[in-house]
Amino acid sequence: MRTVLATAAVTAFAYLLAGTGPLASAAHPPLSAACGSGPVTIRPETSAKTRDLLASGDLVALLAAASAARDGTPEADLLGGVAAGLMLNDTEAAILLERYLASGDTTAIYFAASALAGVEMRHGRYDRAAAALRLALRPDVIATASDRDRRSTEQFMPVLEALEGIAAQSGPSIPTGETGVTRDAAELPLARVVIEGQPQPVILDTGANLSVIVRSRAAALGLRMLDAQVSVASPVAEQTPVQLAIADRLEIGGAGFRNVVFLVLPDEALTFAEGRYKIEAILGFPVLSRLGRLTFSASEAGGAMAFQPSARREDPANPPNLLVDGLTPKIIACLLPENAPIQLALDSGAQTSSLRPRFAEAFPERVAAASASTEAVGGVGGAVMRESRSIAMLELSFGPSSSVTLADVPLNEESLNQPGDHGRIGQDMLRARGGYVLDFGTMRFDLVEAAR
Repeated sequence: MRTVLATAAVTAFAYLLAGTGPLASAAHPPLSAACGSGPVTIRPETSAKTRDLLASGDLVALLAAASAARDGTPEADLLGGVAAGLMLNDTEAAILLERYLASGDTTAIYFAASALAGVEMRHGRYDRAAAALRLALRPDVIATASDRDRRSTEQFMPVLEALEGIAAQSGPSIPTGETGVTRDAAELPLARVVIEGQPQPVILDTGANLSVIVRSRAAALGLRMLDAQVSVASPVAEQTPVQLAIADRLEIGGAGFRNVVFLVLPDEALTFAEGRYKIEAILGFPVLSRLGRLTFSASEAGGAMAFQPSARREDPANPPNLLVDGLTPKIIACLLPENAPIQLALDSGAQTSSLRPRFAEAFPERVAAASASTEAVGGVGGAVMRESRSIAMLELSFGPSSSVTLADVPLNEESLNQPGDHGRIGQDMLRARGGYVLDFGTMRFDLVEAAR
């Protein structure tokens, strides 16, 4: 657990985005320096707009507002707590959010309680996460949330209630390791793990808030089923009934984990193309994020995922560009040639990268030049084709030596991600240069060249 104070982390991140502050220099320009001849302008929100800012999901603006908030006020505790959670400074996040909730301020109880639930969930403190989410669902509190937030909160509450009393996930048992990675029929990353002593192929999916397994494999592996029925929604199916199970032992690349939570889905929910393609299991964010610094590489001999402890050293040339919103990693990239920061969900379980309504709103000239297209949207319950538009060329920079250009990127004007996201990063972008690094200590994402 990092001990850097949230206020320091938030201020550093906001300064780096703005191209100013102690970590920026002419010799080592921050990410935003690639976004134009001058610094990116980020206007801190006023206190009257705090709730709207939190609802917007605009994480860059939220970090800037947190750095500008007046210390000693409930609003500063609220914004500082949410921002600390985004940087995985979870101890400080919990302190600030609990202090806000005890302050008597009622401006944004829903957002504080929801953020606190996410922090507690990341550490397997399910009882405390459930208590925070119950507060968010109190009638006078949930009434202040959007319909989207209300539905997602109501859906996740039974999951936390089922996990109350369950021991927290622990691991990894060793700090360094490596596992081979192949591609399945859908070109998704496939690795072999060992669950309860038996081998099991899994999709490596940073976009999965929890790990997933189909019912037949859960039974075959002897997972410990919980006596609870919950449901999940996807872009394809409004609600799919699922169960929860615990893997007492899971091993990946030699590293052992205990008490790993799985959503257990009907086999048919992860069966696609009339049975020609099936997914048996997905290893999600709660396990992957605990491996420290992840390096995904590809070569003619095959691919690999290596993990090691993060160096946790600040690098002026490569400031943070990774945030974690609850259980979802987000990347702040620079869109070229507009020289503008954009927010993208990192989803290694998605075949293709795509753009969403916020991109269309922010860059209408791009939409005007887009051509009609279709996009395959998959999830629990199958896959469907939806009308979209196609952006001819998308060029992004993640830092001084990390950039990518994609052609014909779909723009779906239905908001499948959080409203603050401009889009998502999928496998086409992750493989564009051969590999990528995801470091949960330095909070960095970078594309890297393939091994020779």
